[in-house]
Amino acid sequence: MNTNQYSGLSLFPPSIPLQLPEFSTLIVSGLHHPSAPIHLALSLREHQNRRSVIFIPDFKPFKDSLHQFKDSWLLSQSGQGKMSGMAVEIDVVSAPSPSHLSMLLVTALSTTTTAEQALESSIIEDRWDTFILIDPSSYFLKAVDCQAPYLSLLHRVFACLSKRRLSCEGLPPKMVLFDSSLKNPNDYNLPEALPSLRLVEKLFDLSVSITQDSLAMIVPSSQGEELDQEEDSIKELRFSTI
Repeated sequence: MNTNQYSGLSLFPPSIPLQLPEFSTLIVSGLHHPSAPIHLALSLREHQNRRSVIFIPDFKPFKDSLHQFKDSWLLSQSGQGKMSGMAVEIDVVSAPSPSHLSMLLVTALSTTTTAEQALESSIIEDRWDTFILIDPSSYFLKAVDCQAPYLSLLHRVFACLSKRRLSCEGLPPKMVLFDSSLKNPNDYNLPEALPSLRLVEKLFDLSVSITQDSLAMIVPSSQGEELDQEEDSIKELRFSTI
């Protein structure tokens, strides 16, 4: 993949001149800001006319983190015509267990859905073409070894994604994974049982890692004084093509 070919897609507000290369599958690790999935879904809608669904383990922590972060750009744009039009095309779905998430994804990505499956998963939208997963490692944190079930879940999703790509008539589906709990070799404070980032990111064609320093510099939050947004003050993010 040529990382010099940027797509207009971003994890940040439009005022931040930092875009993602084009991708089919993306993993975002490290301390991503709570509004990153929203900004990505909005940019996907604006630049590629995609409709995204965000799968989260629990509504409350997701809503609380957004409320506490207070993304200044989202707050300033809330309720405005263009923003409202794009925002209504983004769905957030709670999947409280790996079984729920697997069922929802398999059904959404399936090329043949029976009437019985449709009744069991009436919230599934066939217009979704981008699937964003938030912190699926949280499902397995109490397991002695969560790497095997974590990888099993991802492999099942990728298998369905491949089948959908071969048969879809519209935009080929994209898959995005946000997970701040994947273990880096240098993360000595994280439990050994957590999935290895190096192992997981091999499944994706683009990997982005956000560090604490870069996050503090580039994400404007109304929690405190907004920082200078000049391009030369933006810290580097790590883009990896697998």
